[in-house]
Amino acid sequence: MDFSSFYFSIAGCSATIIAIIGGFIASKLISISADRDNILDRIKEINDELSMKTKQHEDIVQRLNDDDALDFIRDNIELLVDNRPLEVVYKPEEKPSLDYFTAEQYWKRALALCREIADLETNQMEDTNSDKVPVYLAKKYTDDFDYGVCKKVFRELNKRARQRNRNTFDFSNALIDVGDIVPPTINNWYHQKSDEAEKLETRIDELKFEKIQYEEKKKQVKKPRGMKSGLFLFIAFSILGVFFPLICVLVNGTLNSLCVAIVSLCLFGICVLITFIYMALLLRWKKVD
Repeated sequence: MDFSSFYFSIAGCSATIIAIIGGFIASKLISISADRDNILDRIKEINDELSMKTKQHEDIVQRLNDDDALDFIRDNIELLVDNRPLEVVYKPEEKPSLDYFTAEQYWKRALALCREIADLETNQMEDTNSDKVPVYLAKKYTDDFDYGVCKKVFRELNKRARQRNRNTFDFSNALIDVGDIVPPTINNWYHQKSDEAEKLETRIDELKFEKIQYEEKKKQVKKPRGMKSGLFLFIAFSILGVFFPLICVLVNGTLNSLCVAIVSLCLFGICVLITFIYMALLLRWKKVD
């Protein structure tokens, strides 16, 4: 008895089911690839925004620290000019705005400026700007903190020169720092920048948390649920449902045709059953507490 048409029918049915499985897997992989691209794009956007916000936050904090350091220098200008170490100046009980480590960095910079001012030649101090700071130093130190220290040091030296009633240097026209006499008023700029720094810090924390979430999603996309099983089913169905019946057509007559046909039909049925089970498991919703 010739079972060739039977084998061809099984091979055709299997090929149709395989095409459906292959199309499903391909569409799923394309969808996963698109999701992964979206996640990677979002992570890149977060990194770019995080980098920008972090730089803005660091710049603002730097400016705030410069302002606090200048206030600290102003309050301790006499000790600075006397070249006293920070251990003597820094008093934690007064709750300074800067921590000791940060204050130490600024104090060292200020001491270095004082030493440089003490070593200036007379001709370097003759040409001064409107703040009575030598042009030589004004050109060299354009940073707000360094220039501010120069102004305060020169005004302190001027005050001492007047108190000694002698003009060691030409400081007779130097202005007195009003901030050294009158308590400073509320600094709106400082409060505005402080609020801006807090908002940036909050946004940075949000971006870091969001980035962690997307990193977790990226890990999940790397291991899509059911794709490996689908590929295995695709290969198994191709071998048992298509190649096996076609081989049976070639060897038809040399083997017990009825037994081989029954085996081929059973294999086809098993493959179809496994396919339905696979689809049911794949489409099952996860339980949500």
